[in-house]
This record gives sequence, C-alpha cells and structure tokens, in this order.
Amino acid sequence: MVSMNEYTRNKDLIAHETFGEEGQGRTGLTASTVLRWMIAGGILLLDEMHKPLEGIAILNNILQNGEYRLPDGRVIKYDKSKSWVIGTMNPVKPPYKGEPPSGELSSRFGMTLEVKYLPPDEEAALLRIFYGAVDPKLVETLVAIANELRKAYPETLPLPIAPRTLLHIVEHVQRFPKDSVADIFGKTYNPASIVEDPASTALIQDVLGRHGLVETEEETLKRLRP
Repeated sequence: MVSMNEYTRNKDLIAHETFGEEGQGRTGLTASTVLRWMIAGGILLLDEMHKPLEGIAILNNILQNGEYRLPDGRVIKYDKSKSWVIGTMNPVKPPYKGEPPSGELSSRFGMTLEVKYLPPDEEAALLRIFYGAVDPKLVETLVAIANELRKAYPETLPLPIAPRTLLHIVEHVQRFPKDSVADIFGKTYNPASIVEDPASTALIQDVLGRHGLVETEEETLKRLRP
C-alpha cells in the first residue's frame, strides 16, 4: 500500500537512495513499495491518489510499458497476469486539495467505481458494532442528521460529514455519556475551522434542533445533575 500525501514525488514511489547498505562507502537504492510490487506481484493499493501536488506521471509509464529502468541500468518488469492496481481518491474540490490524476493515468484503470455513503440503516448498524453501549435510537438520529447535512455540501457546507467523523462522534458519546450530544457534534464536525460562515452554523443548529438534540437550560441542568 502507498499512502500518498502532498509531498509524494515520482522518485518516492520507486526507490530511496542509500549509502553503505550495499557495501562500505557505496551508494545504492532501496526499493520502495511500487518497485517491490513489480517484483513480487499481487495487489498494489494507491491510497489518495489526488494528494500529490507534483503529479505521479511515473505510474503511468510503469502501467503502460510494464517495466521501469533503474538509474544503474537494471530493468524491472512486472507480470500483468498476477499484478493488480487499486487507486482511491476524493473529488478534488474544497476541502480536499491536490491534483486529479492525468487522463493518461486514469485510463490505465479498467474500471472506475464511485463509492457512495452507506444506506442509513447499514451505517447505523456499523456504528453499533463498534459502540454498542450508545442508545440505538440516538445512533439512528445521528445518522439521519449526517445524511441531511451531507445534502448541503458543497453548496452551503464547506466540509462533508465523512463516516469517520460520525464514528468519532458516537465514540465520544459512548465514552462521555454526560456530555451534550449537540456540543460533541459541533466540536467534532466544525466547518467554521475552514470557513467562518453564519449560514453554515445556522443550518447545523437548525438540523440538530429539528432532531431534538439542542437542549434547553433545564435539560442541560438535568443532564449534569449527579
């Protein structure tokens, strides 16, 4: 697996220069993940391909030609009959940064799948697997809120609610059951950290309120009472 970031460069995917590993006083190369995959075969997972700002054109050359020539002249080839590549990426739009893969590289993948959010009942069931002590009805309410807010991205909200975000919210609810759920939600999912927008804040509060998660002062005192 290659987990990419903004600073991933072409040469990072192939090999790292070394000194002394291949003999005293000698420089050499240590194979990185892509080169090891070419040699061994199997499945190569390229995670978050949109992130490298410099581009990753070297992958296109490898997938097109089936080989790579090292600086020392060695040619590494891979067996296409036993080697597969899976790439993941987010849409390159706020808040995600990066560069979409080139058309040439994208065309090397035989199939493109758009991964959508889980159906509400399945997402709630997944959350209950990890945090079964949380009231199932509350979990369903949180999933409903998340799905309602997801529809407002990116027109009103600058940040989508990822399944991971919802997982953190439910985890906090289980670990600190006396905390305000609305407060947990607002601190975990906080679009204001990206863009200060009163419309976003108002929308979130409205949705939380319509689902009964905004407390009155009396309810807050009751929740905090020993």
